Amino acid sequence: MPTSGNDSLTGSFLGDLIALLEGDDTYHGLAGNDTIDGEAGDDVLSGDLDDDSIKGGLGFDLLLGGEGNDTLEGGLDNDTMDGESGNDLMLGGEGNDWMKGEQGRDTMDGEAGDDTLEGGLDDDWMKGEQGRDLLLGGEGNDTLEGGLDNDTMDGESGNDLMLGGEGDDWMKGEQGRDTMDGESGNDTMEGGSGTDWMKGEQGDDVMYAASEDGNSFGRDTLDGGIGDDSLIGGNGAQLLIGGWGNDTITGGDDWFTADTDTIEGGGGNDLLISGQVLTPMTAFQARGDIMSGGSGTDSIVGGAADDVLYADAVSGNAYGRDTLDGGAGDDELFGANGAQLLQGGSGNDTITGGDDWFTADTDTIEGGSGDDLLISGQTLTPTAATQGNGDIMSGGDGMDTLEGGAADDLMSGGADADVFVFAAGGGVDTITDFEDDIDTLDFSAIGALSYSLSPDGSGNTEVLADGTLFLIVEGIDPFPLSDDVIL
Repeated sequence: MPTSGNDSLTGSFLGDLIALLEGDDTYHGLAGNDTIDGEAGDDVLSGDLDDDSIKGGLGFDLLLGGEGNDTLEGGLDNDTMDGESGNDLMLGGEGNDWMKGEQGRDTMDGEAGDDTLEGGLDDDWMKGEQGRDLLLGGEGNDTLEGGLDNDTMDGESGNDLMLGGEGDDWMKGEQGRDTMDGESGNDTMEGGSGTDWMKGEQGDDVMYAASEDGNSFGRDTLDGGIGDDSLIGGNGAQLLIGGWGNDTITGGDDWFTADTDTIEGGGGNDLLISGQVLTPMTAFQARGDIMSGGSGTDSIVGGAADDVLYADAVSGNAYGRDTLDGGAGDDELFGANGAQLLQGGSGNDTITGGDDWFTADTDTIEGGSGDDLLISGQTLTPTAATQGNGDIMSGGDGMDTLEGGAADDLMSGGADADVFVFAAGGGVDTITDFEDDIDTLDFSAIGALSYSLSPDGSGNTEVLADGTLFLIVEGIDPFPLSDDVIL
């Protein structure tokens, strides 16, 4: 019989029902479905065989489930629970509790307090509830829920689901195909190996496709959600989405795989950076990243490989004043509505300005070094035609091709032999640095219209198609210029 002192008791091979009194008690249930209530005191309670119900009560208790599907309740103080084998239910109660599932599909709820929950070998479910909790999934496909405060979750091995809840949470996927949802709060997420999916939801989140060592090779998806987020890719072809807010997104270096990341800024003023570097293992492939800015004023920076940069998503309906820099590699840059700066960098780049169909803004297009193709994408509508603002196009070093658009473009070929291409129906374009016997005017797209060259009295040449002025070539007379025309 239990007393008010410190008792050490052993149950029977039947199902026992026992309520211990005050004191630091030890009870070993043996076989049968036992119900054990430790009440007050620092107790050691073991269910042993079969399906037991063990409650610690007051005090710092140690609860051991043994075999069977057990229910362990910690009570008011800092308790330690080990479900051992079986599909166990553990409830921490108040206090800073420690729970471990071991074998079986276990369910753990830390309830109040700063709790530590460890999953064990199988598919476990755990929730921290109130307090700053530590949740460790262990092996198996686990579900981890943080609860109300700043929690730490590590899925470890298996395909795990992690839900941050409220608070500023830290989540790590480790091995397996993991899903992480930060929910509210400023959360930090690390993917690990495997193909992971992460969403920040609300708050200013930091998301890593890989763990700190950077050695992820999965095809991960990172979505920042609402807030000013930081997204960092790893090795592997990843999808990085900023969502709403002023986001900073850096693609993976892909130093081993040479994969292509897709980077989308979303709403807000975003900074998009291709993190790709070229090594002897990846240089022969040179597959770059695909990046699009979205609405807002974005900065998009390409990496060492061949990148594709969009001022907006494929719809082209951004109105921000974006900056696109292709960096090294043979890049493709596409502007959108709004006054944009498009810089090819080194490499043989293709740059197309935005059509600016609504805003009639001026893009600045700079090819940089390399043999570049620069295209003014501007089209004129009744809204834009009255303004006539064209693009500013600069080829830089290399043998560049510059194509004017529908508005009045300002063109500079830069060093080396450049080709300036014109079509019927464009604006009045100006070339500022045409070099005789080096550069070329391509009028083949004008069609059947007859053209003529005439001086303007200031040392420049005016070019007309069927009597309509469409080009001014500065600093050169008509006579030598006529030999530089392709019809």
